[in-house]
Amino acid sequence: MSSFNFPFVTRDINSKYLCCGRSISDPYSWLENPDSDETRAFVSSQNELFFEYINDDPLRSKLKDRFKKFFNYEKTEAPFKSGEFYYYFYNDGTFNHSTISDPGEVFFDPNELAVDGSASLNTYSFSESGKYFAFGVSCNGSDWVTIQIQDVEKKKLPDRIEWVKFSSISWVHNDDGFFYTRYPQIKQIDKGTETNLNKFPKLYYHKLATCQKDDILIFEYSDEPYWRPSATVSDDGKYLIISTSRSTENANKLFVQQLDICDFSKHKIIKLFDDFEASYEYITNEDNIFYLKTNSNALKEKLIKIDINNTSLVDVVIPEAADVLESCYCVAKNKLICVYMKDVKNVIDVFDLSGTHLTCIPLDIGSVAYIKGRKKDTVVFFKFYSFNTPGLVYEYDLSDLTTTPTIWRQDEIVGFEPSKFVIEQVFYESKDSQRIPMFIFNKRSIPRNGQTPCLLYGYGGFNISLTPFFSSSMAAAADELNMTIAIANLRGGGEYGEEWHKAGILNKKQNVFDDFQWAAKYLVANNYTCPSLLAINGGSNGGLLVAACVNQAPELFGCAIAEVGVLDMLKFHKFTIGHAWMDEYGNPDIVEHFECLSKYSPVHNVDSSKQYPPVLVMTSDHDDRVVPLHSYKWISELQYNLPKNDHPLLIRIETKAGHGSGKSLEKRIEEAVDKYLFIAKSMLKNKI
Repeated sequence: MSSFNFPFVTRDINSKYLCCGRSISDPYSWLENPDSDETRAFVSSQNELFFEYINDDPLRSKLKDRFKKFFNYEKTEAPFKSGEFYYYFYNDGTFNHSTISDPGEVFFDPNELAVDGSASLNTYSFSESGKYFAFGVSCNGSDWVTIQIQDVEKKKLPDRIEWVKFSSISWVHNDDGFFYTRYPQIKQIDKGTETNLNKFPKLYYHKLATCQKDDILIFEYSDEPYWRPSATVSDDGKYLIISTSRSTENANKLFVQQLDICDFSKHKIIKLFDDFEASYEYITNEDNIFYLKTNSNALKEKLIKIDINNTSLVDVVIPEAADVLESCYCVAKNKLICVYMKDVKNVIDVFDLSGTHLTCIPLDIGSVAYIKGRKKDTVVFFKFYSFNTPGLVYEYDLSDLTTTPTIWRQDEIVGFEPSKFVIEQVFYESKDSQRIPMFIFNKRSIPRNGQTPCLLYGYGGFNISLTPFFSSSMAAAADELNMTIAIANLRGGGEYGEEWHKAGILNKKQNVFDDFQWAAKYLVANNYTCPSLLAINGGSNGGLLVAACVNQAPELFGCAIAEVGVLDMLKFHKFTIGHAWMDEYGNPDIVEHFECLSKYSPVHNVDSSKQYPPVLVMTSDHDDRVVPLHSYKWISELQYNLPKNDHPLLIRIETKAGHGSGKSLEKRIEEAVDKYLFIAKSMLKNKI
């Protein structure tokens, strides 16, 4: 019998709703109200149980001391040029949030926004001349952003723009103002705790030193509540590019308009691609010739050019290759830096605008996080990561292609020796014999005897690729706790292009869960670990992955940590931005999709006949992307249906935090320590 006395949670057996003509029991629907006294009491009692479980353990303080050095190291991001100055993000290892600095001083310090670190920089943009800096502030981790402005002398302007979400900031080239996307104001005082659907976003132009109420409406879809327009000003400042998405699908509409800031309606909108058949991303233009990255008839992406004065003239500049064209940047006037993904590792090729291949940039096994450089810049910088590399910033001068990139800065963790670790890429067969890649990272000294604790991490969705990355907590676990870290590149991601993505969505979502379960089986069969020492972890869509797999095959795992997961698959589309995920998961109101979703929805598939491993659900009270009610419902179902489970079934609910980004340093450290302490107490016992 379980030694846990789970908090009493009201189970309303009369709460039901109709979905596809079926009556669906929803006994914890009352948890959908984040502001009720009952929900607050639920949060309080569940947190109390969790912290009672871990706080008295003497290992907690030891883990925190050991983990801190993996978070408290000096970090420098790649510099970028604006106006006459170079800027870069910098953190001495103790800042809650990195500052924007130039070589002489701190230009912008997000740590001054809130004493407790609960406010963060969400987005930013310098004007073309570099005179003005627009920055979007998020509070408590919410996706809602308030845009403010300061000049290069750090004098703050009175402009304040509210109700912005998922928006770029794109300046016109005379510094007069910028374009942004916002939603209608909702009746919510504490932004981030609401569950209302986000509908009817609109594209606006804001002129400096004016009130938001006077902003000019540029573009909207009055009859399509979920279509979201966004704007980019072309490299030459002559055109406005409007891209419209309707969901998270890899497809968009793309329109172009000549830009006349005196009269935005003076020129007609040119509809380059007026459907959602493919994705089109603006790279650069030479007057009326526009260069676009697209997956149109190219599942691994290609580069095309189109004459906007004669849209029938479309030519392929860089054809689809065997590897995925992940990103493309136009720099040094006519050079194209193309970042490819080859078996889940990045390689870089340089072309000219005619598509002629000029050179390759050598890289170790790892990932290029981003490239900083404009079309008018000859020198560019980029950041490189790997599982044992906290970060390398490279400088590359494209005026001489015979040279190779040089290291500009290197992030280092005192006492962490990358050479002690080995990074291995293996390929295993999934349930249907599909070949799946997986990275395995651990100390060279770790014996492969089946008795090593292992953390298996996955995501498998939304065309997102898990190329090699650096994680402070994973590195700490590998170094300090002698754990093996495995990252499985599941279908549903973008590792091998759109075909790989589509093999793990809608009615093929079970492929993703199978891929993850067969990764676990591979690790056990090849003596990396054993089921009782195998922990699984994932966040957001990865939280769904963990929850679905532990429901389906709890015997495979020794521990499961599901973070900010999408867990109620029959109602996910009814909250905040959840409607945007229907192209990935399906529409629960369509019978065919309902049949698929209902088979794996974690909230609706807890198996009371089985023993579950230790389960930790993690969420935050201001997560307005994947609202916390998902986690609340699943943990309630687990505790109700498995009252005699041999292992803990707990939830950790962070306050004044959101989906993940913008958390203070202290919150990130505490979260990592609590997660690995849960693994240590629940699965590893005395093995660390």
